[in-house]
Amino acid sequence: MVRIAPTMSVPALLREHGVDPAPLLAEFDLTPAQFDEPDYTLSFHARSLMLARCAQASRCPHFGLLVGQRAGLGSFGLLGYLMQSAPDLRTALTLGVRLFGLHNPNSTSTLVVRRSLATFSHTLFELGIEGRAQVIDLSVGIMVNVMRTLRGPGANPIEVRIAHARPRSVAPFAEFVRARVTFDAAETQVVIPATWLDQPLPTSDPLLHQLMQQRVAELQSQAGEAVATQLRR
Repeated sequence: MVRIAPTMSVPALLREHGVDPAPLLAEFDLTPAQFDEPDYTLSFHARSLMLARCAQASRCPHFGLLVGQRAGLGSFGLLGYLMQSAPDLRTALTLGVRLFGLHNPNSTSTLVVRRSLATFSHTLFELGIEGRAQVIDLSVGIMVNVMRTLRGPGANPIEVRIAHARPRSVAPFAEFVRARVTFDAAETQVVIPATWLDQPLPTSDPLLHQLMQQRVAELQSQAGEAVATQLRR
């Protein structure tokens, strides 16, 4: 199960594309009103299918990217506040990697630093799910927004690598990312300068960070995680 928060803009985007959201969402036992409740949960597979159906109905192949563009750290709930209040980007992304399972147990994140580059990656556990490309595009939008929230709106990555086939039009991706975009990657990755990692965050808040650490620790103890899932991650 995943929180609906990252996809809260779906009803509005459907309307903007001339699609009545109510009957489409009803196909998945959802209503537009449920998208006003960030902690409402649905299955990961249902969300993937819904995004694929939205792309089809709106005739917008990059629908998932549009949804991701309107989401960001706030969609991560407590984890988002913990990351945003961190002292620097390295701490924020390391926390995101370590605790991402609380937000979405169906994927994993990594942070790798090699010489002058840092690579923040996102990988889905299941490769064959319907709507996979839309889910990946959703994560691209969120990952870039996370960087811009933490570093400032003008913080563009060096490159974004996307783990699905090149679409017919790459313009929506290039316009949003404002950096080099490549497709058919093994993992979805945002590449940034390694020098960003240890610079203080403008959003840093030591008191809020301490409070969020305590609250997230409580959530971890309540949630737990199956041994198989831990090994897989």
